[in-house]
Amino acid sequence: MSPAVALERVVVIVNPISGTGGRPERARRRIASAEAALKSHHTDGRVLVTERSGHASLLARDALADGASLVIAWGGDGTINEVASELAFRDVSLAVIPSGSGNGLARELKIPCDVERAFAVAFGGTERVIDAGEIEGRLFFNVAGIGLDAEVAHEFASTGLVRRGFSRYIEIATRRLFSFTANEYRIVADGVNKLKNKNNAMLVITHYQRLLNYIIPDFVHVLYDGKIIRSEGKELALAVEEKGYDWLIK
Repeated sequence: MSPAVALERVVVIVNPISGTGGRPERARRRIASAEAALKSHHTDGRVLVTERSGHASLLARDALADGASLVIAWGGDGTINEVASELAFRDVSLAVIPSGSGNGLARELKIPCDVERAFAVAFGGTERVIDAGEIEGRLFFNVAGIGLDAEVAHEFASTGLVRRGFSRYIEIATRRLFSFTANEYRIVADGVNKLKNKNNAMLVITHYQRLLNYIIPDFVHVLYDGKIIRSEGKELALAVEEKGYDWLIK
């Protein structure tokens, strides 16, 4: 242990449920392990425990206000993002004890998932500067997803303690792959439905038949070689989705 580490004020922010399945005994062991790590490294520090989503952000702010020079985030990618977002561009170091389902940032930084080894890196590792990305005022430090990726992540997070782990990601992604509709189509559909009335005529050109789950058209036209070759109701689009176009242009 270097003299610099001994003089640091350290705060460990622990998410007691990430990777534990909500089991209280594992959460208690996690808190005890954090306290033991501080003691074994002869470090002046505190262990703070999150109680809800967003709480890690508040605890990180409190740690900054108290003059912490090293904040250790123990949890999954969500917890780490909350803490890192508060520490970014400040004169304080972040360390990670990974315990989530993905642990994406920790894996990229080669931080071991073993708790003792991760604490050894936290107290004795080499500091490095990493990039931060920003989308609409929110920071991210590994990856940011939109569309299907974001829907899968949102469902995974919102199901709380219902089965975690990588297999859960695969299960959700497989199911969503066959039902996903991009928000752009919902936005178009909402606009068409609001403007649609007997005094307005609207033309929507699309190859995406699933849009008809949100819009009920008066007519569906099929164009080929610049000409309308078939006009029917919504059932025509459903038939095209099922059988393709070849039967229409023979």
